[in-house]
Amino acid sequence: MSDANVAVRDRVTGVILAGGRATRMGGMDKGLVPIHGRSMIAWVIDALRPQVSDLLINANRNHDRYGDFACPVIDDGDSEFRGPLAGMVSAMQAARTPYIAVVPCDSPLIGGELVERLYAAAASSGSPIAAAHDAGAFNQCSPCCLAICWMTWLVISTTESVRSTAGTTGTGM
Repeated sequence: MSDANVAVRDRVTGVILAGGRATRMGGMDKGLVPIHGRSMIAWVIDALRPQVSDLLINANRNHDRYGDFACPVIDDGDSEFRGPLAGMVSAMQAARTPYIAVVPCDSPLIGGELVERLYAAAASSGSPIAAAHDAGAFNQCSPCCLAICWMTWLVISTTESVRSTAGTTGTGM
């Protein structure tokens, strides 16, 4: 790992969002669904761990099962299932680094350079957030992003606000 990669890694906490109700999956906890003999979150952990200094799992149920993955498990602080932004707020409060890199638990094919690329995109634009997107379109189903841990900055409460923010003040990669 290059010195630049180490410098990025040391400034970023990885956050895996696994806090939803999984209504589209019939209530089955997506992160725990097996793929090729391993849970989806196990694949995500293996991909993200080398890219970040710390790794958190945001989950609002199955805390014991997620705790088996040797990462701190944080919840949203209530039982309302308020969505990914609530998980991001909890992660910002728990993170010990200036940035968090947020990925969903059901994306087992995260690239090995995701965090470095997001960090570079944010740094080159001077933006507090960078979001992965496809051909210029922000994909709400894949909230891979890097955000600076400024609680005063994250005063937004819907996925639409994240899309708007990423499109106007953030940068993509």
